This record gives sequence, C-alpha cells and structure tokens, in this order.
Amino acid sequence: MLSENGGKRCIQLIRLYTLPMKQIAYLFLLMLSLHTSCSSQAPLSGKITLVPNGHWAPTLYLIQPHSLDEVATSFLGQVIDSAQVKADGSFAFEKLPDSVEPMLLELAVQKKGEQFVTRLNNDDPSSANYCPIIWKNGLKLKISASMAQFQSSFTIENPSPENAALLSLRDLRQAAFQQYMSKNKDEEHEETKILEAEAARLNFQKPLMDFAQQTDQLLPALLAIRWVSPNQDYERIPEFLFSQCQKWQSSNPGHPWVCQLPTKPQNRFGVLGKKFIERM
Repeated sequence: MLSENGGKRCIQLIRLYTLPMKQIAYLFLLMLSLHTSCSSQAPLSGKITLVPNGHWAPTLYLIQPHSLDEVATSFLGQVIDSAQVKADGSFAFEKLPDSVEPMLLELAVQKKGEQFVTRLNNDDPSSANYCPIIWKNGLKLKISASMAQFQSSFTIENPSPENAALLSLRDLRQAAFQQYMSKNKDEEHEETKILEAEAARLNFQKPLMDFAQQTDQLLPALLAIRWVSPNQDYERIPEFLFSQCQKWQSSNPGHPWVCQLPTKPQNRFGVLGKKFIERM
C-alpha cells in the first residue's frame, strides 16, 4: 500500500502528465474546428453594403458567358445561380461550376422591378452593376462591394493572380473613363463635338489595349478587348484585335474564345446586334 506521502506524489505526477494532455487535446480540437470552418467556407461569399433607399433588389446573380461576344454584354449570358443578400449584407454561393481551368463569370445586381436580370450597365464604370470574376476549382472567393457602385467598389480578399489582374484592369478602365469620357458622354452626338468625342474614345481605349498587349493573363486580356468597346464597334482598331489573335493563338491556341478572335487584320466588326465574329 502507498503511504500518504507516496499517494500525494502519485497524484502530483498524474496532474503533471494530465494537464499537458488536456492542453494538447484542446489545441487539437481548436485546429480541427478551424480546419472544418475553412473547408466548409462557401466557394463564393462576402458582404454587400446595402443602400438604405431600397431601390436595389437584395439578390446577387451569377452569370456565365458562353462565348466571347457574351462577355460584358447585356441579355446574352446565362444565369447559373443567385444568392440572397441578408440584412447584414452577407451572402454565399454554395456551389460553383466544376472547372479545372479558369473560367470567367459575372456577378450582377439589379434594381427592383428589373425584368431582365442579365442587364449589364456599361454606360459609366463608376455605377456599373456587375463585375467579372475568374473561377476555377479550389478557389475561395471572398468579396465585398457596395450595391449602388458595385463594379467600382468591388474587392476580393487575397485575390488569385488572374483576379488581381481583373481588378487592375477595372481600375484602369474607371480612371480612363473619368479622364476622357465623362465630360463627353452627353455631347458626343453634337456635330461640333464629333472629332473631340472620337479622340476621347481612342484615348479611353488606349490603356485597355496596352493592358491586353502587356498582360500574360488570357481571360483578363479578353475582358479588356470587350471593355475596349462593349458595343462591339472595332472598326477603327482592327490591328489591335489581330495582334491579340496572334498573341493568344501562340500561347493558348485551344481556348474556344481565342478561336473567336479575328484571324485577318482586315476583319471589321459591326455594332451591337451583329455577330461578334466575321468568319473569313
């Protein structure tokens, strides 16, 4: 039998070895909880700053363009999912398309009563109601934006290189619009302002074209092509499109959207309502 002192010594030893085991168990459970929380995070989630006037519907629409001419174009993309924005501004898309390769999607918001949820506003980037994102399997996209200035306020937490390039392109477009287009948008149809408006448009397009020429990211470059002229009027810049075709045919010849770029420099592109590609 153990003496009283021996018993106390045993209890002390038990406590000495038991306490660290409890701490280890606690840390293990904490790490497991954090891992479960991270792994269960929705692939696309975030927080939207709501507008108190109530003009905007509390819904986010996820739109998939199926061809290059559908990118940044109203009414043509397919709505593949929607998510309700809660009272605190949070939202989540629990399932996104199964895609090993990067794909371009568009998040859009609409005003209440809007009949066509694929309407995309390209008149002024500062108030555009949509923003493109790039998705592929394994990404966790956490975004934030203001409902009323959706595109201009759109941010992604720790963006992938492709999404970081998209955000940089967005910033270039907005800055160029404010510098060259905002003062001309109400005057561009006046006869005396035609030359100034055309010069302003070319100045607006130049940083977007430079971005497409310099980036090594395919989808951001293709978005830049579409943002150069959302109404698909490329008549004055066919050389730019042809150079983009040459660039991406060399590095990404199998991508279906690359195959939709013009293969000859004399190709011309019509206004909205005509086919984006004139096959020669």
